[in-house]
Amino acid sequence: MSELTSLQTLLVEQRLSESHLKYRPLQEELLDHLCCAAEENMAMGMAFPEAMEAAFRHFGEGEFETIERQTLLTIKNKYLIMKKLPVLTLIALLFSISVSQAIQNDPPSIAPLKGDFKVTSDYGMRVHPFSKEKKLHRGIDIKAPIGTAIVATSAGVIVFAETDGLNGLKVVIKHDEEFQTAYCHLSKIDVKNGQKINKGDIIGAVGNTGASTAPHLHYEVLKNGEYVDPAEFMKP
Repeated sequence: MSELTSLQTLLVEQRLSESHLKYRPLQEELLDHLCCAAEENMAMGMAFPEAMEAAFRHFGEGEFETIERQTLLTIKNKYLIMKKLPVLTLIALLFSISVSQAIQNDPPSIAPLKGDFKVTSDYGMRVHPFSKEKKLHRGIDIKAPIGTAIVATSAGVIVFAETDGLNGLKVVIKHDEEFQTAYCHLSKIDVKNGQKINKGDIIGAVGNTGASTAPHLHYEVLKNGEYVDPAEFMKP
């Protein structure tokens, strides 16, 4: 898939600036998503102007501003939580101990979506359209209709199940002391924090929440705290 030229990227950036967003990290993330969406549209035969318009049409009137408000609210809530760390640290420690005792080593080994869905963005380094610097795409993007069931790729415990700013509705599963998986941009969440789940259990559904230009699942695998390529763990 061909990349946008510098001029085309600038045109997308100028169009995005019309939304008057104030939070720079959100601007960068949205620009990245919009450029990727435009490139995908061009790969399907669209000319650049049409491809760019199609990328922006995925966002409704005022949706950029809504995403910014939700992102800033999430950041504020996380700051308030940090102020309560003396108590929360003990709770987290006790929870971590219970999690490690409850589950065995079980690497993620299946695809998070059942069916033949297309990976539209691979794991790895890519040039960020805003900063022009190489940036790690920490997972893979899988295109699928809104409402498509998402399954746990291994047994574990839910350690995060709520809105997470740019990631939209997000679920994180701790499988053991080595592996965690994350599922982003969901339309709904069917699990709650602390819930034990088995491999193949439905945890939510594909959506378009957060900094997303089209319905898809962003799926991440962490091994010993480091992001790794999810494709290496997905059985056909």
